[in-house]
Amino acid sequence: DTELSVPNQLPVDTGWESIYENTAKPARGADDTSAMDYLENQDGDAEGLVEHLTGQLELMSLTDLDLAIGRYLIHNLNDDGYLADDLEDLYQDLIEGIDEELTLEEVKVLQHIITTLDPVGCGSSSLQESLLAQLKTKDQSDKTVQDATLLVQDNFAELEKQNLKQLT
Repeated sequence: DTELSVPNQLPVDTGWESIYENTAKPARGADDTSAMDYLENQDGDAEGLVEHLTGQLELMSLTDLDLAIGRYLIHNLNDDGYLADDLEDLYQDLIEGIDEELTLEEVKVLQHIITTLDPVGCGSSSLQESLLAQLKTKDQSDKTVQDATLLVQDNFAELEKQNLKQLT
């Protein structure tokens, strides 16, 4: 690990960006455009997203086993931020690789936790699941959010086809 040191006095015209590399990440609950900006500005570096998600996971009060499960799931994300394999297949790989008792429910809980990290929706199994995770961060009393949730939850096939006539 490299240690950053800040000089005691900075010249007046020195900005923070000249001292630190620009690594600002959108805060949890940030609007969707800032999350997209973060993803788009990763220069195709999937490791950046893996490190970003893993760093957030490590700040949580998780058991060593849960942290290991979470890290494994994060390392099995594809370039779009979705799980690369079926969750049950990943679960089977996990139980073969660890000596402790493990249930599929425990793995599902860790997947859900990952979907709540920033950017929200990463770690989902599908676009529909990702959109629902993002909608859960919005004001649930808002009629538009309620309608969008119903649309994604109950009419996703028509939404994917952009069948506006049927959706209306």
